[in-house]
Amino acid sequence: MTETDDGVGIVGAGRVGSALARRLAERGAPPVLIASRTMAAAAGLADLVGAQVAATSAQVAAECLVTILAVPDAELARVADSLVELLPVGASLRGRVIAHCAGVHGPELLSPCARIGAATGVLHPLAPIPDGQPASLEGAYASIAGDSVAAGALEAIAARLGLVTFRIDGADRALYHAAAAIAGVLPVLIEQQAERAMAASGAPIQAVSGLRQLLVLAAENVRRLGPGAALTGPSTRADDATTGLHRQALAGLDPALAELYSSILALAAEAAPEPHRGVPQDD
Repeated sequence: MTETDDGVGIVGAGRVGSALARRLAERGAPPVLIASRTMAAAAGLADLVGAQVAATSAQVAAECLVTILAVPDAELARVADSLVELLPVGASLRGRVIAHCAGVHGPELLSPCARIGAATGVLHPLAPIPDGQPASLEGAYASIAGDSVAAGALEAIAARLGLVTFRIDGADRALYHAAAAIAGVLPVLIEQQAERAMAASGAPIQAVSGLRQLLVLAAENVRRLGPGAALTGPSTRADDATTGLHRQALAGLDPALAELYSSILALAAEAAPEPHRGVPQDD
């Protein structure tokens, strides 16, 4: 046993690893070991949160009760294999938990660790983390999967992070992750195009701030009412004249953007509450 064997270690000092480490530190339970592809990255994050730097992922796994692999999805299998290969021959990870943060993959990606005794699981925050700031996790939900030992440990870590958790064992992870991408990525891309159109309209710069607040208010309506009841706009009230003007203006800016808007209109018309379909409204 070592002095760090009751702590959390993080492998990966990128955006997700940084947000997790800094959030844990903010809440009085910083990780004890940090490893990354480069010592400089590991040292930078470790200094920020008061952790030690580990030379390898294997050191983190050997010395920490829970190791979180916060690495890109495409690197997970390689990192899991490397972790095991770097351990001494015959070493065991019994009593240790190894987890990753990828939404699209389950615990099976960590099978090399499970084969030498580790409990394995997944802690996937449903949060956009663009810059590694701990505020990205504020109020977020997270899914947990794994065996009972890993799930219990991850629930405890999620509680330290202030995350609201749910279990997704047995879920179609590709569909689950696609849903998360639709909710977390598409609104950002749509906002980007909305700001492009607003800039081309000649409206003052304050209009862009107005668009961003509009996005926040729309999201709050979804949270409060659900997407069906929160849906508004000309397509929900069969205002073809207005949407026609929109399409014409967007086509002048970018035909691809006009096509995107037409696709959105079709979805909106299909999703409109039943009383609004095909019936002009005053709002």
